[in-house]
Amino acid sequence: MEHLRVEPEKRKDLILATLDVKALYPSIPHGAGITMALQQALPTSPPTSSENGRKNMLREMLKLILEGNTFKFAGRTYKQIKGIAMGTPVAPTWANLFMGKLETDALTAWPGPLPLIWLRYIDDILTLFPGTQTEFDTLLVHLNSRMKSIKFTSETSKCKIDFLDVTIFKGERFQTEGVLDIRPYSKAIDPHTYLPWYLGSQPVGKNTLDLKLRKMCSLAGIQGGPISNHSLRATSATRMFEMGVPEKLIKERTGHNSLEALRTYERNNDKQHKVVSDILSIGTPNPSAPFSFSNPFFSNNHTSNTLNYPQQSGFSFNNLHGCTINIHATPVQRSTDYYLSEKEFQEFTSE
Repeated sequence: MEHLRVEPEKRKDLILATLDVKALYPSIPHGAGITMALQQALPTSPPTSSENGRKNMLREMLKLILEGNTFKFAGRTYKQIKGIAMGTPVAPTWANLFMGKLETDALTAWPGPLPLIWLRYIDDILTLFPGTQTEFDTLLVHLNSRMKSIKFTSETSKCKIDFLDVTIFKGERFQTEGVLDIRPYSKAIDPHTYLPWYLGSQPVGKNTLDLKLRKMCSLAGIQGGPISNHSLRATSATRMFEMGVPEKLIKERTGHNSLEALRTYERNNDKQHKVVSDILSIGTPNPSAPFSFSNPFFSNNHTSNTLNYPQQSGFSFNNLHGCTINIHATPVQRSTDYYLSEKEFQEFTSE
């Protein structure tokens, strides 16, 4: 920038601008990309026979790299049909040559005012444009019309612009000498770039959850049947109901707006039906042995409830007809047994 001197008549309206190509590496078409890169690297005209031989050799080598790129995701193998994989050693060279040819042709065909400078690092471009904002916007449209898959974005300012790790600005020297000043620039750190998705403070989107769930199921070998975020949420709510977790705590974890909506996931399971069936089908009890059963509606941390039946000859639940028995199961403290008195038992079995 020290060597650049902007003429006085161009200083007032000089636009500082940066341009960037959206997803350059995966957007370059193979055929046109190879041809344009070779034209930029070997611009001999007319080409000699040896030059043609070199181009053909390089063309076949690039096709081998670009068209043979495969990768595996979620257990399936894919082939890349456009662009080049990031990390491939030839990627920066190929992209640079392609962009060099693209911008040279675009600026040569541009009928408006030409930029004072045009500096590029792969797909990041810095330019000083001596025209109006409308003319610059027209230049951007012109650049985006050159190739369907290559699209530019831009930022502009009349005062300062950030480019890579520096800020270019119009200081005191610009008005007197036409010299732009620079100072170091560093982007604000985004913590979500460095933290796992589940530790960030921002809400996780539906697509992120869906992708993570499908990947976890694939790694766990779970296949078949619909797999969705809602099915995981519903199953979690049902399991917590089965283990006796309080409704308000379940609601807090699942994010439901009301208890009524949450209760739709409170479903009876086979184990609960079996316990109820066993209770209703008890025969004459052994007077000397109390009847015990484990309560499946609560976790294993709770002790079994024990009903100590008094001796009553000929009693059987099978002999009860035309009556209703309400059974309320409540958790009891660890190592605590509850025994029904004779009066309580009579009330329990009465109509």
